[in-house]
Amino acid sequence: MGAIPDGPSRHRATAQPRAKGSAPAALTARGSPVWTARPEFQAPERRRENAALPSYEPVEALLRGLRVLQAVNQRGPCRVADLQPDLDINRPTLIRMLETLMAAGYVSRSAQGALYSATPLCRKLSCGFRLDKEIGARAEPILARLQHRAGWPCDVAICDGVEMVTVANSPKESRLAFNRPIGWTAPVLATSLGRAYISHCPAEERAAILSRLRDEPGSWNDLARDPKAGESLFRSIRQCGYATLDRQWAASSYQPNLRTIGVPVLVGGYAVASMNFIFVSQVIDFDEGVRTLLQPLKEAAAELGQALADLF
Repeated sequence: MGAIPDGPSRHRATAQPRAKGSAPAALTARGSPVWTARPEFQAPERRRENAALPSYEPVEALLRGLRVLQAVNQRGPCRVADLQPDLDINRPTLIRMLETLMAAGYVSRSAQGALYSATPLCRKLSCGFRLDKEIGARAEPILARLQHRAGWPCDVAICDGVEMVTVANSPKESRLAFNRPIGWTAPVLATSLGRAYISHCPAEERAAILSRLRDEPGSWNDLARDPKAGESLFRSIRQCGYATLDRQWAASSYQPNLRTIGVPVLVGGYAVASMNFIFVSQVIDFDEGVRTLLQPLKEAAAELGQALADLF
């Protein structure tokens, strides 16, 4: 898990620790990610200049205690000697901090007394954190730039069970007045967003999604009932670099002349979200849409993947 354990929602992979020394992401007024030094490593005069910080100095003991909890959470069961190199805290002080966290209920010690672990109480530290909203907030400025560059509306969605859920979309200022609301849902196997996602998610997750869809209605779910056909499509999507809509689902859910292409948003080589373009075949045919829109879409998805890396 990450620095503070995530809540029960996965979306979509277990968080990995940020590299030592890297700074957390902040957002500019326009929402673009900027990288700044962590407040505890800024000079006192710099901290006082930062209006987002209080006027008093941070409590160093609390900061160190939080770093100890983060280290225990990231490592899993570990010994004091395992923690010391990363934390640079002397052994007696580290033991006092661990015992303080034990008294608060956030850390437990094995019966033999050698191994420390994070407790389930740590989950409550992330109750107020909504991963979908954070992904959406980081995606919106990227989508705005993408739409400005290409002129067509675009979305970002995450997988929630067997549906894709939009968490961000481009401003309603494109040549096509078509924007899905935040929270719009659609079947994984019917949409370019869903097909791009499932083609690039971990194999275990893909198998779990397909297992749940085998008994679901809809011809697009035949891909779940026919493993060879499904894997053939997913392999084709990985090879060509984009996914498209299921035609039958599109005919019943879209204006007949709308087309979409979708690509995965990757972190660590696996999909954590997906991004698409929506365009009109009467203005630009499908092949031309792929030729002109796919590369900007891939670049924006890669940018978003980098912006989300600290969340997974």
